[in-house]
Amino acid sequence: MEKIDKNQELNNSKSKIEKIMNYYIKENYWNLENIDISSRIVTIDIYLQMIELPEKREEYRIFIKPISWLPDLKIKNPASFLSFCNIHSFFPVINNLYIKNGQNEISINKYKEFAFVIRLFNLFFFKWYDFVLYDVIRHYLKDQEIQNIFEQNKIELPTQAEFLYLLKTLEDIKKSSFDIPKYNLHKKLWKLNNVWTYRENIFLEIWMKYENKIREKLWYENTYIKASSFENDTKRKTDFDLIYLLDNSSQRYKYSHKKIPIQFTTSPSAKKINSIEKFFSLSSYNNFLYIQVGWMFKMKISKIEKIYEDRIKNDKKRENQSPWNFPFFINSIPQSWLKEAIILYFYMHKMLSNDKYNIWKIDWINFSSVNIKSFETSKIVNWKKIKLKKQSLFLNRKNIWNMILYYK
Repeated sequence: MEKIDKNQELNNSKSKIEKIMNYYIKENYWNLENIDISSRIVTIDIYLQMIELPEKREEYRIFIKPISWLPDLKIKNPASFLSFCNIHSFFPVINNLYIKNGQNEISINKYKEFAFVIRLFNLFFFKWYDFVLYDVIRHYLKDQEIQNIFEQNKIELPTQAEFLYLLKTLEDIKKSSFDIPKYNLHKKLWKLNNVWTYRENIFLEIWMKYENKIREKLWYENTYIKASSFENDTKRKTDFDLIYLLDNSSQRYKYSHKKIPIQFTTSPSAKKINSIEKFFSLSSYNNFLYIQVGWMFKMKISKIEKIYEDRIKNDKKRENQSPWNFPFFINSIPQSWLKEAIILYFYMHKMLSNDKYNIWKIDWINFSSVNIKSFETSKIVNWKKIKLKKQSLFLNRKNIWNMILYYK
């Protein structure tokens, strides 16, 4: 795909929807003049597809199908796909919308009767009229011409709720893949070229791949982790935010999600820790987690930074991946290089949940050779009392990570 140029005419071979989205990128990412993001643009089709469900009526579900940048596969979880794009600063651009039932399908781009969808895209992306989508869709689902198109193609008309589900996906694409990164990347788009960001991205991929397994083992109701904004990164010492909810059946309606800011660093220096403690003592946070990355992880990850950068910038290499697996970058490197990071991720959750049980294995990771040294204390910082719990993890007697959980 060609490099985006703010003064360049839009390619007439693109669909109307794709033209709108490309124009939206150019208008909002005015700082792209010196950075080529062409390999980061993901062209996708979205399917509202009828599927059979046991003991229920058939219903429409959303699938995303990349037509460039990734192998030819259908992604059934749009939220995971958008999280993946957000981690690596990829920009999904919609080529077409399809409504499909078996072999029969309707292309939104094909019919002039669906011109209202194109107008809605303009309103949605440029005018922020989200509510217009919901009001107008009600009217058009009752339009006789629209109903005739579905009848002629032998496709059941989606319900209003199913169409709104499609529109919610469009809203998620706009907010998570355009509007949020616009503030996270900041003026100089520094996260696109920052070496340490590559290591953070690998850590975030480990979250996506292993999160469900950790939830099951440690009784988390749900957990989410995301990269922090540029402002939080630079001013609030936060690289990630972990949001979690523990399963507590007896208190099911009384608990709420907790949010833990995380700093992810290689620095073991006392000066660094002192600055964290001063920041935390004066902040409004009730909790803060400091993760000091072990030297073994740092050395192994430094070996693959060039591989990662090449993969990000080489869309053809990504397209040649297997279509049977979700395209995690960490699937393409030796899993032994990730062992310490996966162990840390598991014990981070274990510490936050105060879990006391021994769990010896998750997939190929065996925890039997892991030892933990832990202590709790409190101190006065800036005339304020803070508490802390420190854990040091040892693998085969070698210190691999240190974690400090601060709380008030």
